[in-house]
Amino acid sequence: MTTIDRYFERPILYDILLGFIISGLVYFLQYKEVFLIPKSEKTISLISDLSTISLTLSGFILTFLTVIVTFKSTTKKVTDNNYENFSVFDLFFNTRMYIKTTKLLKYGIMILVLFSILGLLSKMIIPDKYIYIVFYFNIIWLSIISLTMYRNLLILGKIIKLQQNDK
Repeated sequence: MTTIDRYFERPILYDILLGFIISGLVYFLQYKEVFLIPKSEKTISLISDLSTISLTLSGFILTFLTVIVTFKSTTKKVTDNNYENFSVFDLFFNTRMYIKTTKLLKYGIMILVLFSILGLLSKMIIPDKYIYIVFYFNIIWLSIISLTMYRNLLILGKIIKLQQNDK
């Protein structure tokens, strides 16, 4: 099993774990006074930006998921002895990879929307004296956005490669 396969088994766990590692590294660098935490206005402003990015990205992923599910509804059932008569996409839609792909896309949407809600709630309820917590939350959130985007680009790349192999 390759590293990417392990990552795809539990992507949200690894995304959050990596986010905590990066946030811990930033905390260490801040503790060593390599840089300072930005003012509370910038941190609060970043929440709005990250919420917008997350919700926009989740909309794109939802569109991608809808297209895949729509294509699945038009495929034919593949039997063991007639593989040659079907396209690569028909074969893909009749494998476990289709289910895994839709789950990865669905979980990507869920984590992005969840973090958007958490971010907006933190903007409303966390007092200024605890704004440093929001700063580290934003770092975790940014890593989750980046990794979700990366994961979905990997999936899209694999589907495009399937399409090219079908010609």
